[in-house]
Amino acid sequence: MQRIMLSKMWSVNDRVPLNGRYLWVVIALILYAAPMAAQTQRQYLKAADEAFQRHNYREAVIYYDTVFSIRPEDPEIAWKFAEAARLYKIYARSEPAYANVLASEKGRKDFPLAGFWLGIVRKSQGKYESAINALDSFLQVGAASSEVYRENAQREIENCRWALSISEDDFPKRVI
Repeated sequence: MQRIMLSKMWSVNDRVPLNGRYLWVVIALILYAAPMAAQTQRQYLKAADEAFQRHNYREAVIYYDTVFSIRPEDPEIAWKFAEAARLYKIYARSEPAYANVLASEKGRKDFPLAGFWLGIVRKSQGKYESAINALDSFLQVGAASSEVYRENAQREIENCRWALSISEDDFPKRVI
């Protein structure tokens, strides 16, 4: 008797239940849980903006990174991600994002300080030649609308040239 009940409940290959009640429960659970499992890009962006406003740059980097990986061509997202990463001092992550901003005409127009910060980030990583190139480009494009940034860019170029001019032999070696 028990064998007959099982044969009615299970399919021919004994893997998928034929009972419609179980199938509807599974479908209902999937439909209910799916929206809860995934946030939309807008929600990630809102969470990132709120974290940035609270000066929680670590959290902002995490959320902006998620949106940036989905929309890498958007210069606004690249800018926000680069700023959060720079302020959290993750220079290796902010450098390509600033370069991404400068790759588009819209990015160069909307975010004129991207070239300045790209130079600063490269200098912080010890990439003095490319930092000089980025800061020179920043000064030449006329993007330096503020005299403060223009003076800072010139000073940073001088600092990079000085760093390139010194060698390890200039420092005394101390044997312990």
